[in-house]
Amino acid sequence: MPDLPGLPLSLRHVMAPVLAHRAVSGRYKWMLLGDDDTLFSLPAVMAMLGKMKLSHTDPIAISDFLVRCHFENNKRHPKSPVPRDTRCPAPNATTGGGSKATEPCMLPPERTQPPRFAKAPDCPPEGEISYYGGAGVILSQGLLRRLSNHHLRAHSVMVRSLANARDSDDSSFDHPGHASVVAKDDASFYAVVMSTFSEFGDTSMSEAWRRAGVGFTPPPPLPYQLRIPKSLKTEEQKEGAQSRKLLLVAPPSPPPPSPPERLSCAKIKSTGGPPVDCRRFGSLGYHMDRASPSEVLARHTAAAVESPEAFRLVVSAHLRPLHGVVDEAYLAAMTELGTLLAQGYESR
Repeated sequence: MPDLPGLPLSLRHVMAPVLAHRAVSGRYKWMLLGDDDTLFSLPAVMAMLGKMKLSHTDPIAISDFLVRCHFENNKRHPKSPVPRDTRCPAPNATTGGGSKATEPCMLPPERTQPPRFAKAPDCPPEGEISYYGGAGVILSQGLLRRLSNHHLRAHSVMVRSLANARDSDDSSFDHPGHASVVAKDDASFYAVVMSTFSEFGDTSMSEAWRRAGVGFTPPPPLPYQLRIPKSLKTEEQKEGAQSRKLLLVAPPSPPPPSPPERLSCAKIKSTGGPPVDCRRFGSLGYHMDRASPSEVLARHTAAAVESPEAFRLVVSAHLRPLHGVVDEAYLAAMTELGTLLAQGYESR
């Protein structure tokens, strides 16, 4: 689908799950949605879904790599990764384990109202939760069916709201570009994703699901923390170190780093949710990660050796091309990382 004049550049992203659902409706249970540089470990996904005991007929979105954006001092302040959707109650200690199924995150009516902050509706003062496209999200057939049956419509109200907004004395409707989002009489998927609510597809889809009453259900945490090794340097750092050696006498080699301490996620879990190091989605990456593909690959390689029990449960990985360059080296790293995720699970 090409970029179309006058329509959001994220149109291809937001329409992908809708078109996929219509193409294979009834012949799938769960849909894996990510960016074009997202990798999923299918065995880890299946193991996680089996542990959560969720019904694919319920409207569910699963992720523990979320972004919370709030507007303060005339600036956007995104925070990530956020491992749990705080709009829903914290899961109890038995959620996701034993015979009890995970409770889906369904939002109460007061959490599904139209945004009132016109200046930046996708980042209001009270905060807005969205999933991170690079880490991906898993959607149930029930969610896509709900959108198809009740929210996939577009009316003339989108145009009518623009005219009403211009004549309104309500300061929250003073930006006509957001009228289709804040209009109270249209909470449809199309009204949200085809408006100027956000330039990012993952943020727009998260808003559309929120308007449908669906939050993000967190998976059970990893068995223990899976931290990104700090000893791994970027290629730029390594090159800089090599150039300095030409001018300076090399210092004595530091002692080898001690093995990382394995902290049980279950023991350190608080009422607000497990630490971010216990997440399954994008476990070894950052939001808008600036690391080179080789460094991201090195992180996963080190984790697979040092923490195999946790690594085999990693659901997704994000390998961003540095400066947008997709060359043979990047594709080779992508292939190796995909192989590593599969081998990490198979080698248990």
